[in-house]
Amino acid sequence: PPCDAARRAESAEVPADLFDVVVGLDVPKRIIRAALDARRPVHVLLVGPPASAKSLILSELERLPGARRTLGPTTTRAGIVSYLLAEPGIRQLLVDEIDRAPWQELTALYGLMAEQRIERLQHGRTEQVQRVVWVVATCNDLGSLREPLLSRFVVVRLDPYDADEFRRVALSVLVRREDADPELAAEIAEAVAPHTRDPRAAINIFRLSGGDRRQVGDLVQELLVER
Repeated sequence: PPCDAARRAESAEVPADLFDVVVGLDVPKRIIRAALDARRPVHVLLVGPPASAKSLILSELERLPGARRTLGPTTTRAGIVSYLLAEPGIRQLLVDEIDRAPWQELTALYGLMAEQRIERLQHGRTEQVQRVVWVVATCNDLGSLREPLLSRFVVVRLDPYDADEFRRVALSVLVRREDADPELAAEIAEAVAPHTRDPRAAINIFRLSGGDRRQVGDLVQELLVER
């Protein structure tokens, strides 16, 4: 059937190294892959404290050819509708910090997840447009999400990385995604680990250093210690 052919073509475009920089978390990664391979949308909500790899997982999913990412606090109903109408090829909608988005601005997302449709006002009347989209979202706190929206998600809980796991994550991200020299990447991971578990901090240090290891110590001091 055509839909099966389309799904096979889409699966073929999933990077072979998807999630290779995400250390551990085998169960969450397996659930997300299964959701992406499902014939009909399965929506996933990643729940965990800061630095529990939620944003890192979304960054990996951004590599999918049909993925688009938005930030919860800046998400509006018009924004979601515009996203999906302007780019009908969107297959995965990634919403970071969905718990910080006002409920009234998530009505379009609920309609999309519940009935695979979005609504827009066109020439004075409401028009419904079908869209088949997988939603992957993150949040720190489930308490701020209303049950009608929460019930549409498979909830996956994540624990924060410990220091050793973070060093391996930062090293992997810098070498595999930033093409950093492994020795420099290891130095940055070691320097950043005492101050944060956010791989983005290691990426920023690397980019700002321009590959010059002499700048790493000063950058860590200025960005992570003296703030």
